[in-house]
Amino acid sequence: MCNRSLESLLTPELAHQLIFKENDAQDLAQKIIALSTLPKTEQEKIAALLRKIVEDNHSLNALARRLPSVLV
Repeated sequence: MCNRSLESLLTPELAHQLIFKENDAQDLAQKIIALSTLPKTEQEKIAALLRKIVEDNHSLNALARRLPSVLV
């Protein structure tokens, strides 16, 4: 991802692994290669963490928790 606004949702290490420079295909390619060569267990750990971030911030339950403050 190249969207730095998402950086605050990630650990510094994960941000370094996932965030690439905007309009920099070489940097993106390096990130993809680095991720693809990680051990399967590490890839699964990253996938689980990213899923948790999505669930915590974008699930229906998360929306329901935020809705009252938006409607006030």
